[in-house]
Amino acid sequence: MTEGTYISIIDFAKQLGMTPEYIRRLVAKGKIEKSSTIQKGARKFIDPVAARADLDRNLSHINKRRPGTNAPAAPAKKTRKRRSDAEKLEELSEVDAVAAAGFEGISLQAAQTIHERYKAALKKLEYEKKEGELLPADEVRKVWSDCIISARSKILSIKGEIGPLLKEFIEDPANFNAVMVAVEQITFDALKDLQRGSI
Repeated sequence: MTEGTYISIIDFAKQLGMTPEYIRRLVAKGKIEKSSTIQKGARKFIDPVAARADLDRNLSHINKRRPGTNAPAAPAKKTRKRRSDAEKLEELSEVDAVAAAGFEGISLQAAQTIHERYKAALKKLEYEKKEGELLPADEVRKVWSDCIISARSKILSIKGEIGPLLKEFIEDPANFNAVMVAVEQITFDALKDLQRGSI
């Protein structure tokens, strides 16, 4: 921009019907960007075209004033706001999440219905948990782990318990050993099934 396009803050304030102090505050807050101003000695000058564009981008229509009045300006045309890399990444991750959830290509009404159903299902789960009808997975795992350890101990004690009883009724050592081997095999198979979760 040439130096001739710059005007004083006072003149720019008059054009907009605002006070120079308000314009200076807008510059200090970055609502009028530094690139739209130039410093000459102790005074600051403004490029009116660039400054108006800055105001359109950076001020909400509620805070804008019509030139020469104290009434709020009509809403300005929306300008396309530049998105940061983080916003683009967030949008992409949202798209990926939508695709992963299988919600691509559905209408807003269908999406809202699904959303409401999920909210209702979550409320139901919270209620069941509060009432004790639903247990956390860690708690269930602990209970099952305790049951399996208890069952394993009892299965392992079978051989020791029935060995002396069988010895009284089976006098032939070969037959006794065959029975004990069979008991041991059945016990081993039961423990393997228990370990695999087949029982």
